[in-house]
Amino acid sequence: MDNKLNFTNYKVESTSVNATGTISSNYIANVFMWMFAALAVSTVFALLFASSPALMASITSVGKYGKLVPNGVGYLVMFAPLGFVMLMSFAFQRLSATALIGLFMAYAATASALVSFCLPTPLIR
Repeated sequence: MDNKLNFTNYKVESTSVNATGTISSNYIANVFMWMFAALAVSTVFALLFASSPALMASITSVGKYGKLVPNGVGYLVMFAPLGFVMLMSFAFQRLSATALIGLFMAYAATASALVSFCLPTPLIR
């Protein structure tokens, strides 16, 4: 009895291993690029709202004991990030990439306006 295996009728389709590594590294680079862009948008909007009394007055009003409390627009800004996250989560398969990027940047802007409301005092008076 001959115990030799015959591998002559097999065909090698492709030996490229490097393509997957290139695709995943490009994907990660793009993810970090969009995160950096959102961080830049957040920084700009947080500084704008924290340094401008007029912008801060558009989302707050003076309440009891002289403390700043959110007004109607302030409550909208407060809950808008949650709405953006829910919209992006539930509709990401139906929305285009451009629409998702716009929603992500709008999320970054409203979240930073909310963070600027949480700062104790405006940066510039």
